[in-house]
Amino acid sequence: MLHFRKINSEDFHGIYHDMLEQFPLSELKAYQTFAELIDNGAYDVLIAEKENAPVGYCLIFKGEKYIFLDYIAIFRIRQGKGFGGEMLEKLKEFYPDKNGCFLEVEKPNPEDINTYRRIRFYDMHGAEKLDINYLYPNKDGSLPMDLYYIGYKTKVPAKEEIKEFIESVFETIHRDIPHRRKVLAEIF
Repeated sequence: MLHFRKINSEDFHGIYHDMLEQFPLSELKAYQTFAELIDNGAYDVLIAEKENAPVGYCLIFKGEKYIFLDYIAIFRIRQGKGFGGEMLEKLKEFYPDKNGCFLEVEKPNPEDINTYRRIRFYDMHGAEKLDINYLYPNKDGSLPMDLYYIGYKTKVPAKEEIKEFIESVFETIHRDIPHRRKVLAEIF
């Protein structure tokens, strides 16, 4: 049975190394930013383990009512075995007091078949694409992405509640981006 183990910033180095291999640099924060988010308690890094072996990880922003799945990855040697879906399901149990989970997914790109695979994965696991012109703020400006929601206790919240939550996400996990408020204003 898959379970999560929460790690601290001192144990994050190996995860960050894997993230550098699996995520575009335009979607990654600096190591120090991650460490600060973990140390201040607003951000959880969860290692998914099955039979005492690590299979993947999630990085989660915890809001009052919702979580924001900032990153999810399966270690390359463990990919294709259904662990990603198990991890999404296990998040509901790990955060029983939360109403649901928001996440961002890159737009479909005909030149990258993996974008379609990721979208299909989230669709299969109950994620609902929101009708919001979402942008991911980064040091170079912003990246167009899609915002999704997986309901745990509630269906899609009202747009104003989504806006308030995304504002808290931007002010916390993107606080290192000076133009984050400008990007947020373009979304809402």
